[in-house]
Amino acid sequence: MIFFLSGVIMVSFMKIMWASMNIYNANFAIDHLEELYSKMQEDKLSYGDRTDFDNYDIEFENVSFFRMAIIKFLRICHFHLRRRKPMLW
Repeated sequence: MIFFLSGVIMVSFMKIMWASMNIYNANFAIDHLEELYSKMQEDKLSYGDRTDFDNYDIEFENVSFFRMAIIKFLRICHFHLRRRKPMLW
């Protein structure tokens, strides 16, 4: 009977320790996420409120596109996309 009671007490303490460990880990994760969120809010990009632009052309100069460091599929290109002009390849 004593072994049974000591086993029950041990299992009860283990469950309490397991639950408290999970609560500690959850609180640690929440604190870490809140810290990351506050850093993200500090580094937040500011956007303009401009809705009309004088020029909608897009121009690229000295642009290279890579897929991984080995494969270069577009290297140092220059092009200008004009507004309302179709692009023909």
